[in-house]
Amino acid sequence: MDNIDTEILSHLESDSRTPFLQIAKDIGVSEGTIRKRVKAMLESGAIKGFTVIKGDSGRVKAFVFIKAKRIVPSTSRRIASLPTVKNVYEVSGTFDIVAYLEATSTESINTDVDAIRKAYGVVSTTTAFVLV
Repeated sequence: MDNIDTEILSHLESDSRTPFLQIAKDIGVSEGTIRKRVKAMLESGAIKGFTVIKGDSGRVKAFVFIKAKRIVPSTSRRIASLPTVKNVYEVSGTFDIVAYLEATSTESINTDVDAIRKAYGVVSTTTAFVLV
């Protein structure tokens, strides 16, 4: 990978929909060069794909910090299976498990927090809603 590839990647990282012709003009090479290099980077794995990152307007997010009698993998799996739970981590420190929840309403998150509190081995929970 050389400087041209690095510049191409920089353009695509900031907006993967940037037309190859625009990238070529910005870098000072032909559109064909951009097309060939992007194809080569896809084939080599330097670029794994192009994606859309959805905005999260209207989304309610929260972290639930969980103290447990003991960490049982089935407890973490049960928590992970809840509808609003996006990630579950077994952690060290004051808490044993941390869950990240995301939903369209506070009520949905509250329903799953209630289910977490009832899960086997859970002693207590602390919920922190993301404000920004």
